[in-house]
Amino acid sequence: MGRGIRAISLSVLLMVLGACGYAHKNYDQADGPLVHPYDFVIQVDDYGAFWDPEIPAQALEAIAHSARTTNTIVIVLVHGWHHSAAPDDEFAMGFADALQAIRDTLQTNVGGKPNPYWQARQILTGHGEVNIFGIYIGWRGSSLPATLNYLTYWDRKHAAEQVGNEDLREFLLRLNLLYRTSYRHRTPSTPYVGLASIGHSLGAQVLFKAIASTLEDELIAATQVRPHPAAPRHSLAEPVEGFGDIVILVNPAFEAFQFERMRHLSGQLSYDRRQPPVLLVLSADTDVSRQVFFPARRWIDRIFNAPLREEHADLWAYALGEFEPQRTHTITLLPEQPASASTVSVSDAPDRLCDFVNFDLTNRPTISRVRLEPIAGQHHPFSPFLVAYGGKELIHGHSGVFAQELRNFINDYVAMARGKRLLLANPALQHCPEPAP
Repeated sequence: MGRGIRAISLSVLLMVLGACGYAHKNYDQADGPLVHPYDFVIQVDDYGAFWDPEIPAQALEAIAHSARTTNTIVIVLVHGWHHSAAPDDEFAMGFADALQAIRDTLQTNVGGKPNPYWQARQILTGHGEVNIFGIYIGWRGSSLPATLNYLTYWDRKHAAEQVGNEDLREFLLRLNLLYRTSYRHRTPSTPYVGLASIGHSLGAQVLFKAIASTLEDELIAATQVRPHPAAPRHSLAEPVEGFGDIVILVNPAFEAFQFERMRHLSGQLSYDRRQPPVLLVLSADTDVSRQVFFPARRWIDRIFNAPLREEHADLWAYALGEFEPQRTHTITLLPEQPASASTVSVSDAPDRLCDFVNFDLTNRPTISRVRLEPIAGQHHPFSPFLVAYGGKELIHGHSGVFAQELRNFINDYVAMARGKRLLLANPALQHCPEPAP
């Protein structure tokens, strides 16, 4: 009884502390790191409302204007716990540096000659130019000063769910509508819109809450109500479109239970070469925060909730990526890039484009020194959902989002997923022969 009272008292204290108004404000970005004309900082309050609705409206207008004349890539990043939209926040500064590196890589010619990315865009769209937009989603991930912030997990977890359910969800759905409209109506000689969204830690919770219904709606339309687990898979008539080119969750800090419906629905389907990846989960096997503290926090949560059924206990207790039955791949950073037929570039000669159309991005691709190794019995060819675990040299603990090796891998994996989508939209490549079994 004494322990229960102490646990309740501690939880009440933490909720009171987390509910204070510390750092709940709209940060001035005049001195912030995201100063490029195509960078936008969209700030959301604890109730899910935009602090300044004009900024997301301006972002959508600028992206739509760019898309009418030039290849356009949009990168959305949602920060996690302990971070915010403060001008001196290290996550915002890391994103600014990453955006500059991406612009240097994708836009800059080398020695007066087009680089491979430029050449790929020229082949796929007839245009080498590209505008790159950065969207930084700022919310109150830090609600107490200094080390006291470590006491606010419960409160910030709830805030992350709320942030993903309100104004931000509408903005992201409108952004995805812009993306899909461009993709469905473009021809091989017109510009494209690319969209990649990344969420880290509790930022992954924000992002997943905002976009999960988009993925689930497609899967529900293609499946039945909870058939017997042994029922055979049936072929999907059309590929799952997903949200943008791809959504990437790095060390997500939300329970595996939230992903289980998506996994169950996807498990009823078989996919073919037309299906690109739509969701990639990357989890570090050195992430102590999610391996130890997350289950401990979830155990305390159970005190205040109805008893869990046995089959749901682990899904509730473990974070997505840490729950082993949901994993589909291991991920490993190799010492050097091996010569491999599995690595195909969209800038290769046109007669090799069918190889890329047929390329299964879930099946042992080695990209930027990173190997995605399918787990036997848990991986299915061309699946749109990848849950990868490992990579201690690739993802440095819980917060190593901006490590160069991880950035290189994400940049190239997104580029290959986008390239495959663009090739599949080309009528001339619809007649590529099926890959050999």
